[in-house]
Amino acid sequence: MSGGGLISGDAEAEVRAAAANLVAAFGAHDTDRYFAAFAEDATFLFPAEHAAGEEEELRERETVVLRCAPDGRWLVIHEHLSPEP
Repeated sequence: MSGGGLISGDAEAEVRAAAANLVAAFGAHDTDRYFAAFAEDATFLFPAEHAAGEEEELRERETVVLRCAPDGRWLVIHEHLSPEP
């Protein structure tokens, strides 16, 4: 176990690699690779959108929950975006 966590060090490294791949795919605008990181039954929770035509910078906090699939891949099963306080 790593740092008193609930998963082994190997699994922690795999989760961190899966999260890094998700962020890299997003940054590269690689939609195929980005959505391949999600389970088919993933759920999403996003903040309410602004009215059409409004532009403002929105700083968000992102939380993702991953689960190990039967094939051994760590996939995102839930993504939650919320405004930074």
